[in-house]
Amino acid sequence: KNAAKSSTLTKTISKKKDDHDNIEEFHFQYKVRYFFEVPDNDEPAVELMYVQAKHDVVDARYPCSDQDAVTLAALQIQEEFGDCPESDCQYLAGNLGKYLSEKIISDRNDDSALEAQLLKLYAKLQGYSQQE
Repeated sequence: KNAAKSSTLTKTISKKKDDHDNIEEFHFQYKVRYFFEVPDNDEPAVELMYVQAKHDVVDARYPCSDQDAVTLAALQIQEEFGDCPESDCQYLAGNLGKYLSEKIISDRNDDSALEAQLLKLYAKLQGYSQQE
């Protein structure tokens, strides 16, 4: 079994009843998701693992570089739509949040440049099937 681990640390501030000093209180949350070895020919299980991984990348649960996230987004678009159309591709217009985390989108102040980078990578995936 493989285990994916994630943790979060939250901070709350509470006041004492008798004085006005703030007390910081931290809560540590630890989660584990289990992934089982899945044969490549078990298409429903492979699809579920893909959906989970896609969701975790878009929600920024998996640490990865911006370039890796953009590459994964291009692969998502190839999987969803197939080969990039020869003419003007409008798949991304207003839909960057479906493929990339909000952090990556907000860190880059130019959506059009990010879309262009993503479309360039998407075009290079010409000929790949959904399973590849």
